[in-house]
Amino acid sequence: MVKYPFSKKFVNLMIATALVVTPVAATVPVGGSVVEASEVTVDSFVNKLVSIYDQMDVTHKNTINSLKGELGDVNWSNVLGDLEDTIDGKTTTGKASEIATKVAEIVYSTEKTALNSAVTTFRSDYSDEFHTIFEGTVTVDDFLDFFLAFEAHMKSKSITELLSELSKANFDSSKFMEDNINQVVESSSKYTTLENNIKTHTGLTFNELFDMKSRLDTAVGLSETQKSELRAAFIEAVSKALDSGSVGGGIAPDTEVAVPTRPGVSADATSAISDGTVNGGQLGLIIADNANADRVNFNIQDSSSLKFPQAALEALVNAANDNLIVDIDVAKGSVSISAKELTASKLGELLDLAEGEEFEVEVSVASASTEEAAAATKRIEASPKGLKVRSDIVDFSFVVHAGDKSEEVKAFNSYVFRSIPVNNVTNVKNLVVYNVDGEPVAVPTKAEEKVVTFGTFNFSNYVVVEREPVVFPDLGNHWSKDAINDLSIRDVIEGFQDGEVKPRRVTTRAEFAAMLTRSLSLPEAGAYTNQFNDVQGSEWYVSALLPAVEAGLIVGRQNGTFAPNAPITREEAATIVSRALELFELREGALDSSKSLNQFSDKSAIANWATDAVEEAVQAGIIEGRANGSFDAKGDTQRAEVAAMIQRLLKKGDLL
Repeated sequence: MVKYPFSKKFVNLMIATALVVTPVAATVPVGGSVVEASEVTVDSFVNKLVSIYDQMDVTHKNTINSLKGELGDVNWSNVLGDLEDTIDGKTTTGKASEIATKVAEIVYSTEKTALNSAVTTFRSDYSDEFHTIFEGTVTVDDFLDFFLAFEAHMKSKSITELLSELSKANFDSSKFMEDNINQVVESSSKYTTLENNIKTHTGLTFNELFDMKSRLDTAVGLSETQKSELRAAFIEAVSKALDSGSVGGGIAPDTEVAVPTRPGVSADATSAISDGTVNGGQLGLIIADNANADRVNFNIQDSSSLKFPQAALEALVNAANDNLIVDIDVAKGSVSISAKELTASKLGELLDLAEGEEFEVEVSVASASTEEAAAATKRIEASPKGLKVRSDIVDFSFVVHAGDKSEEVKAFNSYVFRSIPVNNVTNVKNLVVYNVDGEPVAVPTKAEEKVVTFGTFNFSNYVVVEREPVVFPDLGNHWSKDAINDLSIRDVIEGFQDGEVKPRRVTTRAEFAAMLTRSLSLPEAGAYTNQFNDVQGSEWYVSALLPAVEAGLIVGRQNGTFAPNAPITREEAATIVSRALELFELREGALDSSKSLNQFSDKSAIANWATDAVEEAVQAGIIEGRANGSFDAKGDTQRAEVAAMIQRLLKKGDLL
């Protein structure tokens, strides 16, 4: 068996970082129009390099830094080749070697101060030359986007695939890098266009630019032995950086993916899988033998997808338990979906199938595509919220196939729970999942030590991040601090313009609707159709109100108004929360029947339309009475109270 001088868990990052330390990556901060998002990404690259160099022993760091002293003797014609004439021809004689020297100073800097100084100097002194060389066709953002795509591409490869390459007796690292660079270039027309523009203006491809690093190392006097030693030292430094958590997330652990804690009795149906497809007959027998099971589990660590032919779907839908949950665990994460979402009538409609026409469902949990992951990473790093990635960017998909027809299902009628494994976590309480199809949007999240579970009504691309709660100057040690912290990292509760959260401020009906919709990640609604005679449709809260209306949580008042600016009363809040509980399909025993409205001294003040809902909310532990024994049905609801109610609601639904 081949032995590797590094653990499998950081192979992906090691190789992904290899490109980042080339001269091309070093020129990323050069000139052009640099937007704020790029600033953040550049900083992340610099910090990543420094975090690795910080793990390197002093001797090797000194060797690298000392190479800057050899640059004066470099024959740049040998290093740059025809690129020297190209650059000099577009600028002035000698400019190519001058620029190359400054790039090399970046490449051979291991200390953050020196590296930042070299980058800053290069940006300020050579931005005009950068623009002249590329004639405005290649920007800094283009370079950044490519390197993010390359890193995402390498991380998407399986450990098996990487080790298969690395274990070859004739393994050629240059060829390995060349092949993977080409794969990224070919993955998207924009990267093909980028390489063509670079070649048009420099005569070189990405791979040829990459090769310059090797020629530069030789030119500054490094022997093949020294190159090998530095390469090994760099690999070891990456290992230490990853193990210490300084490099960040995105790499799955060595061990099998952690499975989240799940309620109820589960029947293992993994034996019904053959070649990635569930056998309907075998599954039916397993379900029949486990009639009392609450869930059916399929565990396939060696694959990213699982197919359910119609016979398998029928076995699940026709199970004795009408509320059966289907759990699918694969290497990148898991999916838990209600069997009610798998009916032939619902899925067949998607493809407009004739009665009796066969179809199958394919559920996939895999790394997001190279281009999607690169775009998502860029958005995450640009966020001012200080998001720290703690998982791969995972693409969850649900596709219905029938012959040559396929349809991806994006929206569901009930919560679909999924999980993603995490590592390098500092504080589990600060983990939250973001939907990263567009601008990152937080979704309901329940975190455990090694895995994070989240629930939404949609399939999409998701990532786990760690972030600090918002610091509100007026919160102090207020009794609601824990709830407000939980909701602030989930973007449910926000501060006012003065930075305060104002926990004692009365909550309006519009504010309550907005917080509830964000907390539950309710699906987007259709256009406003004048449901309320006091809402025009252009108000700030409408986009948050409509999902709650379509979900049946908010119905307005008897006179046809919504009364957005009126304080929400406690009985109104309890009624809306009670309706929200129906989204969770709570298990038997979830409500405490020993509690009732009789415990409140003013129960007669609760409106008839609200009594059942208030009692359910009380039995669910979502809302409590006042200290004096009353319920105070007509009383206003403070922001702190709303935060506590939403926190309890999410916990009741296993969403926190």
